[in-house]
Amino acid sequence: MRVALHVAGVGMVTALGDDTSNTIAALTAGASRIRRAQTVDAAGERIAGAFAFPVRSEHEGIARASVLAWPAIMECMDGLAAPRGPTALIVCAPLPWGTRSGRDASPSASAHDSWPAVLDALALEIEARGVAVPEALRIVVRRGHAAGVLALRTAAQLFDRGQAAQAFLVGLDTHGEPATLEHLDKLGLLRSKRTPSGFVPGEAAAVVCVRPATGREGGPCVRSLGVEVETQAPPDARSMAAAIEQAIDGWGGSAGSLSTVAIDLNGEPCRLREWCAAATQTLYRKHATPVLVHPADRLGDIGAASVPLLLGLVASAEPSGSTLLVTSSRDGLRGCAIVA
Repeated sequence: MRVALHVAGVGMVTALGDDTSNTIAALTAGASRIRRAQTVDAAGERIAGAFAFPVRSEHEGIARASVLAWPAIMECMDGLAAPRGPTALIVCAPLPWGTRSGRDASPSASAHDSWPAVLDALALEIEARGVAVPEALRIVVRRGHAAGVLALRTAAQLFDRGQAAQAFLVGLDTHGEPATLEHLDKLGLLRSKRTPSGFVPGEAAAVVCVRPATGREGGPCVRSLGVEVETQAPPDARSMAAAIEQAIDGWGGSAGSLSTVAIDLNGEPCRLREWCAAATQTLYRKHATPVLVHPADRLGDIGAASVPLLLGLVASAEPSGSTLLVTSSRDGLRGCAIVA
């Protein structure tokens, strides 16, 4: 990254609140909104999750994504100064159903790829508020949890080339959609009596507006990124450790000075094991003792919304010291960022 990325605006819709302040207040108070959906699993038990609004069959695909995303975008845009150039819109979306792993293949994957339509619908809504989003700057990143790190890298590249003055990163995951819940249950990924090592599904829209930092802004900025792809199954943590090292090296600070780690841990034992091994190889051997923040314990697993939400939490809370963001996708993508 040639220039740091300033977080100019934040917006959220989660199971804990319909905006950023309510979400943060609920997280601070230790609130949880896990409840049972109408959808049942293979054993006939109602699926429990942290859903942003009641799970109803009429809220699917583009309709569900739009209901989640648009209030978060409006909150993010509220009070923003007009950009001095084009605006990019980068939507961070779940992995295609047929590409997560061999056991995750599904012939109906193409039927659920409504994200290009979601992207265009959100762009039109933004333009209706007087901000032009050229078609060439409308991008979907379908890489799950770590998609936001690729989105940050794309925004930085657009800024370096002078193609955009700001970028809206929209993280969206609609785990509450009935078809998605049924699909995840068939894969044995959801927490239940049958699979106690699974995750609790959540859903959220998290939006951040990033701009090239000039040094005159207040608040933290994204200083560096780290991206690797894990090829081992189960993961051996080398790729996550490499992504962490990349982010720290690009930043130029010391691992020991990191005050916080914001991570997408979701209760799956394999994720915890990978993180512990990677942290031992990178942070703990440098005697770093950061506070670990993992909001999925109350928001549920929010998938592709993870990076924008974690970045939004860090930027809004303005903690002392520097923060390491760590995320991992089911297809092996590992993404990290330093926010300072």
